[in-house]
Amino acid sequence: LTRSENERAIKAMTKRGLTLSPKPEASELAAMQRLGEKAREKLAGTLIPRELIERAGRAIAKMRGGK
Repeated sequence: LTRSENERAIKAMTKRGLTLSPKPEASELAAMQRLGEKAREKLAGTLIPRELIERAGRAIAKMRGGK
């Protein structure tokens, strides 16, 4: 449901002048993922409880089918 609502919202915004950036290359996505992993590790146990980060990661992996 969220994905379809997001698509409808993006279509509505582009009709009103929103310009989308091109999709990043695979290497750029990989770099962003590495930065995200570093940020999560830095925050784990300090600003955010490690268990919460791990639970969120498991939930996301489950939602994505283990990818």
